[in-house]
Amino acid sequence: MKKVAISIVISCLLLSGCLNQASARVVEDMYNAALTGDKEYVHAVFAENDAAIDENLDEVMEQLASQVEDMQGTKNMGIRELRNRHLQDDLIENLDETYDENWYLVVARLGDDTLALWTLQSDGYYYVADHKEMSNDAYNEEILD
Repeated sequence: MKKVAISIVISCLLLSGCLNQASARVVEDMYNAALTGDKEYVHAVFAENDAAIDENLDEVMEQLASQVEDMQGTKNMGIRELRNRHLQDDLIENLDETYDENWYLVVARLGDDTLALWTLQSDGYYYVADHKEMSNDAYNEEILD
């Protein structure tokens, strides 16, 4: 019985970790889709908030694929969701107001001193609401608490 209880607890912890990182997985999948030429996936992730994606899709795909290649794969990009407890209070407040508390912040390393910061929203599926690149210094000053 003790082993069953331990197994259940471990399973719940693993499952909650996977669910909490769904937004990071979407960003990783987006980068991989760009690398493999999956235009449908990249289009779907951007289409909700980017009216110009139809005209810019090839450029976006090329840029994303180039970033993955420069980092020699998504595993080297350190893609992860940022938790509220790690963020500055005024940033959380601003994001809550802008996105009605429906946002997820994901960071990806693009180089030694550059990061991509992805703001995602979810409406049954995740989509890109905003994206910006920034230096490590700016990230530490403006984003992290």
